[in-house]
Amino acid sequence: MSPCGELYGFPQGLLIFNNMKRILVFLFLTACVATSFAKQKEYKVKSALEFLKALGSDRIITVEGVINLSDALQYDDKCSAAGVSTLQAYAEPTAKISREDHFDGFQLVLNLCNNLTIQGSKGAALIVEPRYAYILSIRNSKNVVIRELTLGHTDEGYCEGGVLEFVNCESVQIDKCDMYGCGTEGITASKTTDLRCVNSIIRDCSYSIMTLSGCFNVKFNDCDFYRNREFTLVNLPSSLNVAFSRCRFSQNRGPLFYAGDTNLSLRDCEIYHRGDLGDVDLSRFATTKYSAENVELSDRGVGPTVKLSLNASKEEGNFVAEPEADNNPEAEPEPTWDSQVIELPADCKVADIKNLTGAYCTDWSGDETTVKYLYKLYMSNRIQFKPVGNANSVTKAFQDENRNKVQYNAAKGWLSLTATDGYRQALHSALWTRADGHKLLVVISEKTVDGDLQQEIVCYDYNPSDRILTPDLVVYKQLTTALANAGNHYLILPRDDKDVKMPAKSYDGNSNFVIKWNGQGFTKPVPVK
Repeated sequence: MSPCGELYGFPQGLLIFNNMKRILVFLFLTACVATSFAKQKEYKVKSALEFLKALGSDRIITVEGVINLSDALQYDDKCSAAGVSTLQAYAEPTAKISREDHFDGFQLVLNLCNNLTIQGSKGAALIVEPRYAYILSIRNSKNVVIRELTLGHTDEGYCEGGVLEFVNCESVQIDKCDMYGCGTEGITASKTTDLRCVNSIIRDCSYSIMTLSGCFNVKFNDCDFYRNREFTLVNLPSSLNVAFSRCRFSQNRGPLFYAGDTNLSLRDCEIYHRGDLGDVDLSRFATTKYSAENVELSDRGVGPTVKLSLNASKEEGNFVAEPEADNNPEAEPEPTWDSQVIELPADCKVADIKNLTGAYCTDWSGDETTVKYLYKLYMSNRIQFKPVGNANSVTKAFQDENRNKVQYNAAKGWLSLTATDGYRQALHSALWTRADGHKLLVVISEKTVDGDLQQEIVCYDYNPSDRILTPDLVVYKQLTTALANAGNHYLILPRDDKDVKMPAKSYDGNSNFVIKWNGQGFTKPVPVK
């Protein structure tokens, strides 16, 4: 018989051989997967001891009711009966199932547990008593599923002890879980690939929401993160391909993101955050909604099918000293613009550049020698401004007896107030209509001090449905960061287009820049000649 190359021609024979090899490899892998899942044993557990005994590879464990793992982990005889070894804190595990000795008790460590599903029946939970222990610490494992469970601590702790920990794992799925504090954070993962968290909740954690260190290909879909606090909330050091889709963040305290060089994706998310957003420019994500006003999230069916009202106690045994009483408390600081929302007055029917700028200046309280106070007087008619110029022009102009002049064009969305007399300042504002139907208001107050032009910038998102101006810290950070990076420059708000100009104050070799409008915010500055 002729060889394949002679019978079919060498290229055709090689192609047939390669195709047959691919088919055989595919069938082999399919058989392996089918065999792997076919080997899974099923266990139903109602106690901590039963749960420990059921743990291992190739199994499905269904939790019934609320199981306190400390009921078994804290006792030598029960751990011995379940085949659970004892591991010193931070030592490398050798056994599959260990209890790791931490500051105030033991945490459960699963090592090399592959093809393991831990799921809850309706109303199931796994909890622990030690404040410095994870509920589950899973290491060097593959194909792990955790679903339909509430997971948390009985008492609140600090410094260490989150809810779920994954170290050097592959193919992890968390589905319809409620991970509550404290838990210093909901998920701590390092050197883990293909982690999926869907339809789940992370709430009430004392230090952050999650830390993903050196992880690859992590996705959060339809998850809610709320009432977490203290430090940076979403930490992604040295991770790649991290994506959030249809997730909601609200009522959290602390810088929101530390992404570093992570290629982060935010798609169709809702972010309500009063404070520092961290190092992520939210304007890059056109489909993500941002507001600086915190809201209580409505129930949309994420988390376990049956939700349990479990929370960590903040009472005794908390190893945290109460702060000493302050017998000489300082006065509360005056509120700043970025912490206050402004409601358009009921008698104001038109949300145009004149009235929205007026709402900001009227709400402002401060030095009466500022240009904002002058515009407040103009809006209240406490100083008479008379029309000047062409009465038929779409640009309206008014001037008082001291030659302070107000100009605005409602159709194009710009306003200017130049002040003389004791003010010698200027106010400029501009209004953009956003892709989501909201409006962006930017107001710049400026004055010259010792020959140097100084600008104060405020930015607001206006929601026409509730007539409220909310501080827009994303755009504020874009504009102020652009100025800081460029150096000796200033901003000019647009009149005939949508882009913000950023010329140099004086010729010093620096380029002039333009900051382009993208329908929701602004792009990074680009140089212009």
